[in-house]
Amino acid sequence: MSTESTTKQVAPLACTRCGDEGGPLDLATGLCEDCEPEVASALRGAPEAAA
Repeated sequence: MSTESTTKQVAPLACTRCGDEGGPLDLATGLCEDCEPEVASALRGAPEAAA
């Protein structure tokens, strides 16, 4: 029996926009739940909230 690990080491998943590794991540878009609504609004053409 081998003691060698057969699991592949991968980098932690992170949001492609902000780099967040802690929150839920949508694997289809690569964005965390905080960035996802911003992208959806931009795609719909919704105006950004004034600061």
